[in-house]
Amino acid sequence: MKLRTLSLALALALLGCNSPAPNAPAPAASAATVTAYGYLRPTGQDGRLLYMASVTPWTTADINHVVLTLRNGDSTVTTTTVTQADLARRVSFSNLKQNTSYTLLAQAYKDASGTVEIDDAQSVAADCTTSFSTTRNPNVAIGNIVLRLADKTYSGTTEGASLVVTNGQVVDTESGEASALAPWQATVLAGSGAFGYADGSGSDAVFAIPDGIAVDASGNVYVADSFYNRIRKISPEGVVTTLAGSGEAGSADGTGSEASFFIPRGLAVDTSGNVYVADTYNNEIRKITSDGVVTTLAGSTTAGTVDGNGSEARFNAPSGVAVDANGNVYVADQSSCEIRKISPTGDVTTLAGSTTPGSADGNGTDARFNYPADVALDANGNLYVADQNNDEIRKISRTGDVTTLAGSTTAGSADGNGSEAGFLTPNSLAMDPYGNLIVADGGNGAIREITAAGVVTTLGSGFASPQGVAVDGNGVVYIADTNNEQIKKGH
Repeated sequence: MKLRTLSLALALALLGCNSPAPNAPAPAASAATVTAYGYLRPTGQDGRLLYMASVTPWTTADINHVVLTLRNGDSTVTTTTVTQADLARRVSFSNLKQNTSYTLLAQAYKDASGTVEIDDAQSVAADCTTSFSTTRNPNVAIGNIVLRLADKTYSGTTEGASLVVTNGQVVDTESGEASALAPWQATVLAGSGAFGYADGSGSDAVFAIPDGIAVDASGNVYVADSFYNRIRKISPEGVVTTLAGSGEAGSADGTGSEASFFIPRGLAVDTSGNVYVADTYNNEIRKITSDGVVTTLAGSTTAGTVDGNGSEARFNAPSGVAVDANGNVYVADQSSCEIRKISPTGDVTTLAGSTTPGSADGNGTDARFNYPADVALDANGNLYVADQNNDEIRKISRTGDVTTLAGSTTAGSADGNGSEAGFLTPNSLAMDPYGNLIVADGGNGAIREITAAGVVTTLGSGFASPQGVAVDGNGVVYIADTNNEQIKKGH
């Protein structure tokens, strides 16, 4: 869900409450100029309002505290007091609902005894409010967009402006002015678009069928460069280096180029910076330290479906991995049609699914998948599965209950809620910081977003069979635009 978020001194800013009370210091002769900043963020079914603003000629020295009241009709949702020391911080109102109109009332007090700085309380209630609607617009997909209401001039006792976010525009109902919001868009982070292998900066680098992708807490991006069997690393500045892999197919452990892979696909990064690799054609799960030391965590080059410890376990073309905060690794064991789990000590168990492909919800091995391609975790430990040949996105609870979050076994490209939405061979998943699931919808050449409630929208399209997706802590989406041989970032 895309909700508007605005920030501090609302009493003085968006609300247009810029004329002082009779006993207040006189402002400059010219009208106050208000500059407010806000953000639109996808935050799931229930949203969050962040509000902060600045105004001249008023200063924080003129105010002891501000009381903010969020209302829905005649009902008060919540009230919070912002002290003078905190007037520059963001105030957060949680659990806003979709398609709902709210009013935010700001009352600024000149002293602790409760003397209202801006007019009296009754006038404040009448004049110093701003209204907004939490409208979801399926035609405009927004990550982090800065909404600037710059150089808007208010004079005297201007009535509060009503700002409604809808149809991809922010409309100031006081002036009638509308400003368009920039759509979600992707730009090239690295890769020339040519097929091959070369390290370098930005477009000087060359990839060959980039597949899985992951991003660490420092903003480094890791890419499974599958055709040449290497794991590449992209710095936040776009400098591409090779972390591990000789370029030749093999299964050797070692450091950097001494190690070898065989069509590596899915990647995941843990909190210590270790990279986990679904080494698909080797039927192994590999681990790479931040220094490039490669070891085999579980599996062997013999395909199969066997639980066990380390090399005793068998996988069959594992294609996607995820890792939790405790070091447990989850595997989309694609050709086995199962979801597997590897403990930090290398013990492999089957979490859900069976070797019989299908589409069935249920608990554990009663559930059925059809060539699952990738997995991702949310903050509550729920696991999500890109069920590729079913064209569905599945969810596995912590107790092993499998349900279908979105899509159906009928391929398509429609946005919508739950089974109304359509996918075409979804390949990769990542969870964003706001609880939305990001999907690389490979067959549709699109990047999709699914809210926690299962509402699907398309963020961007025009990609060439994207096989990998990752999201950083700021909500920036990284895409392996596979057939374009490039790594892109979207926001």
